[in-house]
Amino acid sequence: MSFDESTPNAAAKTKRTISVLSTPEQGGDQKKNRFDSGSGCDFNYTFDNMAEIEKAEVNLDEKTMNSIIKAVKESVQASFSNQMQSMLESIAAGVVERLSNRIECLENDNQVLRNENNMLRDRVTDLENQMYAGEQYSRRNNVRIFGVPESPESNECTDDVVMSLCKTLGADVCINEIDRSHRTGKRGGRKPRPIIVKFTSYRAKQKMYTKRRDLKTCSGLEHIFINEDLTHHRSQLLFVARGLAKSKNIQGAWSSDGNILIKVTEQGESTVKRIGCESELEKYKLM
Repeated sequence: MSFDESTPNAAAKTKRTISVLSTPEQGGDQKKNRFDSGSGCDFNYTFDNMAEIEKAEVNLDEKTMNSIIKAVKESVQASFSNQMQSMLESIAAGVVERLSNRIECLENDNQVLRNENNMLRDRVTDLENQMYAGEQYSRRNNVRIFGVPESPESNECTDDVVMSLCKTLGADVCINEIDRSHRTGKRGGRKPRPIIVKFTSYRAKQKMYTKRRDLKTCSGLEHIFINEDLTHHRSQLLFVARGLAKSKNIQGAWSSDGNILIKVTEQGESTVKRIGCESELEKYKLM
């Protein structure tokens, strides 16, 4: 047998090989021809349709991938956000706790300092009252007369002015009961300078001082006032108290033996209270 000769099996195999190696277009045409030559159904199946289907499948895959990426991204962001929120809450809770402890310590220290300050203030007030009481006691026989017209002459005799006033008021005071008297302050003011009178005894002083209320009913003496000779501290205290009485915050204010007294209404009853410092009048300023 020569090399050119071939068996039937070899020829058949060659034919099959040629058929398999045909191009996709040829294969497609053959399939198309078979479908066209077959039954009478109108179905055009081409490789163009296959490309569109494959393209749709690719697009579907991209859409799915985008959805997955988006879901993963949102999950990671949510997890990160929760972790950050938890971390911030933990930090904030720690800061608030430390600040609360610090504020509590400062409040305790402040309360201790406030208590010590009140104790020192009370002590100072007691010392001042003792000092003022001693100074006030040395003035217990003195009175100050305000509003008496002042003579332009320098040789004015204030003892005569005081005796004339005592006679007008009906106070049984003799000249020997006046230790000394004089005007106090600078000359030349708009108002006449007050006269300070020192009596020889407390009883002699009371004879004139108890008549001070009659000045309001004596003609021509309405503008004259007789007060105790108070220290600067108690004089200022009486001034404030009289201001409260004028504004109707309290019922009245006056001095007696150097003590500042006020009349107030508490629980529906009138009460007389002794005032030692201006802070005791603070609550009446709010009424």
